[in-house]
Amino acid sequence: MVSGREVESGMVGEIIDVIEERIRFPWRHGAVKFPIGKWVPMIMLPSMLWLATLHPYLVVFTFLLLLPAVFLIAVRTVIKHRPQTQFFLFWSYTSTAYLLYVYEVKCVGLFWDLPKIISWWENLVLVAGAAVSLWLYRKMRETRKRRNSEGRMCRICQQQVVGKDHHCVWLDMCIGSSNKRIFLLFLTSTSMTATHLALLLTSAACPGQLIGPVLLPELCWPDKENDRLLLVVGLYSGLVAGLLALLLGEQVTRSIRRRAGVGAPLELWVTSPRPPTLPSPPPTPI
Repeated sequence: MVSGREVESGMVGEIIDVIEERIRFPWRHGAVKFPIGKWVPMIMLPSMLWLATLHPYLVVFTFLLLLPAVFLIAVRTVIKHRPQTQFFLFWSYTSTAYLLYVYEVKCVGLFWDLPKIISWWENLVLVAGAAVSLWLYRKMRETRKRRNSEGRMCRICQQQVVGKDHHCVWLDMCIGSSNKRIFLLFLTSTSMTATHLALLLTSAACPGQLIGPVLLPELCWPDKENDRLLLVVGLYSGLVAGLLALLLGEQVTRSIRRRAGVGAPLELWVTSPRPPTLPSPPPTPI
């Protein structure tokens, strides 16, 4: 790597093993090895969002270049050599914890911080949405613990899944017939909650026009550091909400197409019995 020569494919996994072996955290009964896929998101996400608060151009750089580059490298390197990595799962955990921290501490404030800029009903809607998403996530985790002797084997979680649709790396679980409905409800609840959070944070940083009970944000770059953090984290929450909405739309479209028979597998068409061929009529005399 230092000499500039191309690293062999098998060497990448060994490099990751050496890094995890060398980086250990002190603990009561000795140093503990902490997988790189767990602690990297905890450092990377808050650092990138803090970087975006320094200048408006860095906001564009972070959301349009830095974040896509990080995920592209993670997909091409980490998943290829570590299929069972929890990098994306801990990215989801870090995103949830950091968004709630910024909202509760930097936006709403602590008990003695007055005046409150978030009304009680806005806070109630957000807390209720987060609670519903957490409950649905726990329900999906419960279905994951059930063992099945039938179904397709997942090479990532090493379990047989009945009616497997895909393996969601952001939740580190397979989506199949047993939890597909809960997964769709989870996407709906989480995308709506993230949209509400994005609106609260951005409108608190850059208050704009009031339409009924909803305060819309306006285009601005705040002077205070705390308001810039609210704006950047609100944009990140809006990005998460948009991606979840796209995934939800794709899942619903696939379900509708499957029920309509449009997306039937190729094997069904190949192995389906053909209708009997009728004998051709005799030629008519001229």
